[in-house]
Amino acid sequence: EDSPALPRLPSGLRVDGHLNLHECTGLAALPVALRVGGVLRVSSCDSLAALPERLVAQEGLLVWACATLARLPRQIHTPVSLSIYDCNALTALPDGLHVEELSISYC
Repeated sequence: EDSPALPRLPSGLRVDGHLNLHECTGLAALPVALRVGGVLRVSSCDSLAALPERLVAQEGLLVWACATLARLPRQIHTPVSLSIYDCNALTALPDGLHVEELSISYC
């Protein structure tokens, strides 16, 4: 469901399964040390400029069409897959990134 007015997520948020954030246009940041046991999907969140430090997405991180996303965190734990699509402001990946599968398109 679209959530354009959601300004923030609670600090210390932990999700045992998957977390999907789609068209949360008012969401400027995610909480530091966000922990997702499944896949974290972030798409069309146009105010989001960066992902938080110490982000954990156990089964994968998918970031699609986030126009202002300029950087990924230095400390990111997503051992299975990282997929980035149509994030034109992104200029680099963090040093030491280690994933099983990496997909980057239209960035």
